[in-house]
Amino acid sequence: RRAARRWVIRGWDVNALFDETQGGYRVIGGYRENQPRRLHVRASGTSSPGVYGLRGLHSPEDFGRLAADATATSESIATDLRAGRRFGIHVIDDLDEISDVVCSVVDVAELCRNTHRDPAWVRAAEGAYVSLQRYVSALNADRGLYDALVNTHEAHLRAERGLARKANGLAVRATSVGKGHGRGNGVDGRATSREGDNDCEARRENSNDNLLPPETARVALTLRRDFERGGIHLYDTSKLALENASADVVRHGMAFQRNLVDADQLGSVNVSSHKLNGAPRALMARVGNSSGVNTGGNSGRVNSGTGTPDGSNTSSVTTLPLDNRTLGTCMRYVTDRDTRETIYKAAHRNPAANKNALEGLLTSRAEVAKLLGYQSHAAYATEPLLAGHPDAVRFALRGLRCETNERATQEFEHMGRFFGNGDGHKAGGTHPRMGKQSRPQENIQSWDKSFLAGRARDFQNSHSNGKTTAAVSEYFPLHKVVRGAGELLEKVFGVRFELTDVPANEKWCHEAQKVSVSCSSTGEPFGTIYLDLNHRPGKFPHAAHFVVRCSRDVHFVDPNGNRTGDETFTTSKQPQPPTTFRQLPSVALVTNFGGEHSRFGDTNLSHAELETFLHELGHAVHSVLSTTKYQHLSGTRCASDLVEVPSHVFEYFAWDADALKLLSGHVTTGESIPDELITQLKKGKELFAASDLRQQLMFASVDLETHALGLGDNELSSSGSITSETIRDIAGRISHEMGQNSLTDYSHDTNPEKDAAWELRFGHVVGYASSYYSYVYAKTISAQVWDAFFAGGNSLEKNSGVAISKGLLSHGGAVAPEVLLKQLLGPDALRDVDVTEYAYDNVTGVGPLTTTSDNIREYGTTRQRVNGVVPNHDSLLKELRDGNPYR
Repeated sequence: RRAARRWVIRGWDVNALFDETQGGYRVIGGYRENQPRRLHVRASGTSSPGVYGLRGLHSPEDFGRLAADATATSESIATDLRAGRRFGIHVIDDLDEISDVVCSVVDVAELCRNTHRDPAWVRAAEGAYVSLQRYVSALNADRGLYDALVNTHEAHLRAERGLARKANGLAVRATSVGKGHGRGNGVDGRATSREGDNDCEARRENSNDNLLPPETARVALTLRRDFERGGIHLYDTSKLALENASADVVRHGMAFQRNLVDADQLGSVNVSSHKLNGAPRALMARVGNSSGVNTGGNSGRVNSGTGTPDGSNTSSVTTLPLDNRTLGTCMRYVTDRDTRETIYKAAHRNPAANKNALEGLLTSRAEVAKLLGYQSHAAYATEPLLAGHPDAVRFALRGLRCETNERATQEFEHMGRFFGNGDGHKAGGTHPRMGKQSRPQENIQSWDKSFLAGRARDFQNSHSNGKTTAAVSEYFPLHKVVRGAGELLEKVFGVRFELTDVPANEKWCHEAQKVSVSCSSTGEPFGTIYLDLNHRPGKFPHAAHFVVRCSRDVHFVDPNGNRTGDETFTTSKQPQPPTTFRQLPSVALVTNFGGEHSRFGDTNLSHAELETFLHELGHAVHSVLSTTKYQHLSGTRCASDLVEVPSHVFEYFAWDADALKLLSGHVTTGESIPDELITQLKKGKELFAASDLRQQLMFASVDLETHALGLGDNELSSSGSITSETIRDIAGRISHEMGQNSLTDYSHDTNPEKDAAWELRFGHVVGYASSYYSYVYAKTISAQVWDAFFAGGNSLEKNSGVAISKGLLSHGGAVAPEVLLKQLLGPDALRDVDVTEYAYDNVTGVGPLTTTSDNIREYGTTRQRVNGVVPNHDSLLKELRDGNPYR
C-alpha cells in the first residue's frame, strides 16, 4: 500500500515521545539533538496502546488530537532545522524523526479508513489522513528543511572527494541525485556546492568529520532526491499549482477507492433466473434465490437445462449485485454465454463515477509531472526506480509478450474447445489432445476466459485417477494455513510465529488476530503482524499489506536532554549505557476470505486464496525482518519495482509439494494434502500459465501507457490528451494485443468489449501509479531467486531462506536495488538496455514518452543513448517451457 507522500512516508513512533525511566535514561522517541533542549511532547505520549496498537487511539475523536499532536511535535523538531541549529548526522536523524512522528498517525489512519467497520471511525480516519497529507505537502516544499539537508549532504560529498584525493587516484564516486541521474544515487546540478575559494574548498574536502555512515548517506540521498523531484525549486504560481495538483491526486485517488466498496456505485443487474444455470447455491442464497431457479442436487450449483424443478421456464428475475465477488463467481460458473456477457458488461460500466475519478487522477498526476519538467507521469515515476525509464519497461513487457505468443495461442486453442457442451470434445467427437493445432469455434472474450479455463481444469480433473481439485479447500482451513506458515518460516527463515487474539483495546473487528514474530533460536522479538483475513461489508476489497509502524533505531537521552552518542554525552567519564534500542515494526495483513459472516476458525481457503495469503505474508516478513537504522529505508520502503520480489518468492511455496504438506490439514481428518491432488493443482496451473502472465502484462501496460498520456496543452506530449475515451481506447487496444487475436489489427468500433471499461475497477491504479509493471519485474526476479536458493528439493531445507533474509529482506531500501540484486544473484541477474532502440516501436502503439532531462532524448530531437534496466527472464521462461503441457 502506498500513500501519496514522498520523504515523509510510513513509520511509527513506538514510544510516542513519552517519558519513561530506563536505567536512569529518558526515552524520547529517537529525537537527536546537538544541544540540550526541551522537546515538545505529544499529549498522547503517556496513553496506553489503542486501536491498531496506536497509543491514545481509543475513540474516533482521538484522531483529530493525535494528528494535531503529531504536527506540533514535528514542528518542534523542524524549527531548529530551519534555524540552522542542527548539523551533520543529526539533520538526517531529525528528518527521519519527523517522518516517523507524522506517519505514526497517517498510516494508522490509512489502515483504519480501509478496514474499520464503524463509519464514524472511517470518517475520523479520513479527516486525519487528509489533514496530515496537507501537512506532508507543506513539509515537502519546506526550503528550510531542504537547505539543512543540502548543507549536510554537500559536506558529506566534499568529504568523499577528499578521501578520493588521499587515495592517490583511487576514485570514490560521488553519486548523484535528481532528474537525469535519478535512479537514486546523487545530486542534481541544481544542488551542487557553491563555488568558492579553491584552497577553502580543498580544506573542506580533506575533512572526514562530515562523512556520513553509508546508510545515513543513503537516507540523505533519497530525501534530497525526493525534495527535488517534489518541486522544491518551484516558486509562486508554479509552486501553488503543484500543491493543488498533488492535493487533487489524493482526492481523486480516495474517491476512486471509495467507489469500489460502494454498493450503489458498483450497481446491480437484473437477470432472468433460469439464465443463471451453473451458479453456486451459496451465491444464490446470498443474493436472494428466486423461485425460478433450481439449486437442487449435490453439485452445489444451479442445475443446467430447465430453470425449475418441473422443467418449465420462468420469468422470475434475480437482481445480482455487481461486487467483485459476485462478478467473479458468475464469470466462473454461469453456463449461458449471453448471460455472462450481460453481467460482465453491466459490471464494467460501473462504478460510473470512476470515469471522472480516473480521468481526474491521471490528469492531476500528469500536471505534477509537467510542472516538474517531465513529459509524462510514467517518465517521472520510473526514473528513480530499478527500471529507470518507461521505454525500458516497454522493452521488458514486449519481450515477454513476444516470448509467450506461441504458448498463448496453444492455450487459447485448448480453451476454445470447451464452448458448447463443455466436455472438451470437438464436433465429431475428437478428443481435445494437448497441442493439436485447430482453430477454436468462437472468439474468446473476457467473459469467457474464467468459465472456459475452469471447464478445462474440471475436464482434466475428471480424467485424473485421484482426487479432484474441487476438494482442495477442505485441506486448507484458515487457522491451519496460518499455523503452517509459522512452521514454514521457522524451518526456512529461523523465525517463530506466536498467534494470539488481538487485545480488546487494539481490536477493530471481531476476527482480527495478532502474530508476535521473534527469532526461533534467541527469542529476540522482531515485530508484530496483525491479521484481518475475513470478509465483511465495506472493507477494502483487495488483499493488501499495510505498514502500521516501521522499524528503526531509537536513541536514549540522559536526564539533561543529551542524546547518547552525541559529543556532549560521550565525553562524560560516566560508564556508557547502550546508545539505542530497537523500535519494532508492526504491519497488518488484510484479505477478504470466506463469506459475509465467516469467522477465522471456520473459513477454508481455495488454493488461489492460499497463494494470495502467502503473497501478502511475503510483504509482512519483508517488513518485520528489516534491520535498517532508519524508518525511511525500513522493510518495504524500497524501490517499487523491487518491493514485490519477496511476495512473489513466497508465492512459490503455494506450489511446492513439501511446503503444501506443512500448510495443509484436512478439515475433518487433519491429514496433509495428498500428492495426487498437488499434481492436479500443478497441472491446472500449467494449462494457462502464459495467459495468466499476459494478464499481468496487460495490467502493467495499461497502467504505464495511461500514465504516459500528456496534458492537451503540453507541447512536449505526443500521445494525446487525457480523456475517458482515450483511456478506454488504450485499455481496449492493449487488451486486444494480449488476447486471442493479438496478431490482428485492432479497431475500437468493432471491438465487442469497447464499452466494458474494466479499468474503472482496477484499484491498483491508485497505489501503483505507473509502476504496476513491478509485478512483472518481480515475477522474473523471484524466478531467479527460487532457482538459486530453493529449487531441486531445497525448499524446506533448514535455514535455506537465511541468505535471502540477510541478502534481501534485511536491507529494505538501504542498498540500491541494482546493487542488491547483483550481489544476491550475480551480475547476470539484470540487463542494461539502450531504450532508444525501442522508442518508436513500443508494445501499445501509443507512442514514446520520455523525460526532458539532458541525458535522455526528447521526442523528435537528436536521440542519445539512454539506458534502462530489465531483469533477466530466462528462469521464468524456463519454467514455462518445462511445464508446457502442449508440447
